[in-house]
This record gives sequence, C-alpha cells and structure tokens, in this order.
Amino acid sequence: MALILDMLEAKKMLADEGFPVVPSRAVKTWEETKGEADRLSYPVVLKLVSRRYSHKSDIGGVKVGISSEETLKEAFSELDHLRKHLDPEAQIVIEPMAPKGVEFFAGFIRDAQFGPVLSFGLGGIFVELFEEVNFLLLPASERDILSMCRKMKGWEKLKRGFRHLPPVEEKMVVQFLNRFSKWAYEKPSFKEIDLNPIVATQDEVLVVDARIVILNEI
Repeated sequence: MALILDMLEAKKMLADEGFPVVPSRAVKTWEETKGEADRLSYPVVLKLVSRRYSHKSDIGGVKVGISSEETLKEAFSELDHLRKHLDPEAQIVIEPMAPKGVEFFAGFIRDAQFGPVLSFGLGGIFVELFEEVNFLLLPASERDILSMCRKMKGWEKLKRGFRHLPPVEEKMVVQFLNRFSKWAYEKPSFKEIDLNPIVATQDEVLVVDARIVILNEI
C-alpha cells in the first residue's frame, strides 16, 4: 500500500538529502504565526497542507506576498476557516517568499509499463495550462537530460532572460535534474515524486513544493 508524504514531510526528506528547499514550518495559532513571520521578515507565504487536497491553489489554500501583520492575520483566518471545513487534519504552513526566478516542474514516476521516468516542464499553475512537459526514460546521462530541456518551447528565450525573469542557468538546471533523477531511480520504494514548483534563479535551483509517494517505508 502506497504512503503519500505531504509537503512538509517530502521537503524534509529532500533537505535531509541535501537538496535546496524553501524552508517550511507548521504553525497552529495566530500568535505562533505572527512570531514566525517576525522572525522570517515580510513578505511571507501561508499554505494549507492537506493529504486530501494536493492542489492547494484550487481550494484557495495558498496566500503569497503577505507583507504586513494585518494581511497575515486575514490570511491565517481564511486558511484556518478552510482547515476546519475541508480537512481538520490539515496544517497551516508559513514560508519565506521564494526568490524571483523561472518556475519549473520536475517529476519522477515508476511506471508499470515504461519503468522509471523523469519529467520536466514549466511549473506552478502552468503545468496544466500549457501542458509543457517532456519525459525521459531512466537511467539517463546529463547529455540526455540536456537534450530533454532543450525540447521545451521557449527554452532559448528563458536562457537569455524573459521579461522580468532572470536568465535560466542551463548547466545548473541540468545538474539538479541529474542528481534528482539518480536519487529517485536508486530508491526502489519511490513510486512517484512531484516537485512543483522548483524555482531556477541565477544562483540556485530551489524546491518550493513537493509531494512523494512511496510503496513502503524507506
């Protein structure tokens, strides 16, 4: 029977493996939320993390760009209301705002027919809007991953920097995907992993949100 790790559990596992993640912390009360926001400094993000609802945005479970105590209190109240009505076991999570960068999706699945597969494409809400995702059978080399990245529409424009977004450092993205795919491939208990989004800045590739499905305990 598969076990689904929520965002907090999945990001902790990734962080323990040395992958760069945007730090997340669960908060239970308004006072705790305010204290954590003061520690992080504004702007911050609040999220509702639920095993029942993997798409947080669809239920209004993500509040970004919170820049004051007043808007923080309003956001916490809204998410607390959602939690009570949709999933009492859900957690409210606070994070610092991710740095500006290009949002991508990186995924892994152990498919019954094709075996281990790496996926990569535009991230955030654009995964389903544009369906710009490419796939690669594993194991694969860095050259294979580079070729997969270059199949993405607009990849060359993203490398140069598009509008308000910083240029995508191709080598850094490829190295991240190579490490991620090798890690996932070598863990036979991993059934599925979604990293959405990961943010590519000029200095690093950060995991903002994650979900992991395992077949048994690792």
